[in-house]
Amino acid sequence: MKILLVFLGSLQYDLGQMELTHNFKEGTSVKSAVQELSTLPKYKELSKFFTDSYESTRSVIVFINEQDISVLRGMDSPLQQGDKLTFIPVIHGG
Repeated sequence: MKILLVFLGSLQYDLGQMELTHNFKEGTSVKSAVQELSTLPKYKELSKFFTDSYESTRSVIVFINEQDISVLRGMDSPLQQGDKLTFIPVIHGG
């Protein structure tokens, strides 16, 4: 199934592009999608925004079709054909 991935903020620069359409297996979750992308050399930087087990995010908000995954099933949220998965890095400061 084709999923549109959108990388905003510093992720756009870290990964070298703003959008990507990628084919995933049916029933892929956000967690599985991130794990799969992180194994590709061009997208390995994506892993630094997630915990080692990919159970939760570090300094990034993830949306499926404009809905924060935290109000869905988190990283276990399933993806469907044609979904848009958006990654927005959070800036911390003090």
